Amino acid sequence: MSSKIQTLFDPNQFLARKKADQAEFEVLFEEEMAIFHEIFHRAFDEMLAERRQRGPSRIARNWEAVTMNSNAKGYLIENFGHLMGKEYGTYVLFLKGYKIYFKKLYSNFLPQFKDTRHSKLILHNRTMMDSDDIDPVIFVGYQTDDFWSRLQGCYVVATKNTKKPEWVTPLESKAINLFSMPENDIVKTAPIDPEVTLKSKGESKAK
Repeated sequence: MSSKIQTLFDPNQFLARKKADQAEFEVLFEEEMAIFHEIFHRAFDEMLAERRQRGPSRIARNWEAVTMNSNAKGYLIENFGHLMGKEYGTYVLFLKGYKIYFKKLYSNFLPQFKDTRHSKLILHNRTMMDSDDIDPVIFVGYQTDDFWSRLQGCYVVATKNTKKPEWVTPLESKAINLFSMPENDIVKTAPIDPEVTLKSKGESKAK
C-alpha cells in the first residue's frame, strides 16, 4: 500500500511553501529552542518516573511514546496556549511565520509519520495549489534508545523530501544551561525565564 501512495504522489503537482533558512530560524527562535529542549527533557523524565512507579507488568505496548507525547503536549499548551493547533492528529505551533510540528524522530532525523498524502506534503514542504497556507514547515523532535531509557537528543529539522533532512540543528547547542532536575523532584525545577516562560504542570501562567 505504501508503495502505491509513493507512486501516486508527485510533489510537483503541489505548491511549494516558503523555504526555511537554518541561520534565520536559529536567530528568530533562540529563546523558544531552549524551551523546546527543556520541555522534551521534563516530559521524558516524568515518563521515566511514572514507569518506575507503575512497574513493568502495568506498561502496555507504546505506553512510553503515548505518555511522553502527552507530557510534552501539556507543557506546549501551557506555554504557548492559543498559538497551538492540531492537524491530522499532530500538534502544531503557529509562530513567527512558521508551522512547527512536534514528533519523535527516526535515526535519520526524519519525523515518524504514517505514510499518507498529508505527511508527504509536509515532508516535501508543499501545500495544495489553491492554499494560502505557505508558511514553511519545521519539525522539533527527539530520539530515544530502543528501551526508552535515555533521551539521545532533541533537534530542529527541516525537510524537502521523504529521503533525508535538508538541515538539522541540535537543541542542545541552543539550550540554556538551567536544566538539572533531581530524580525525585522532576516537575519542581525553576523555570527558564526568556520571553515565553516554561511552567511546570499545575502552575498558573505568569503575567
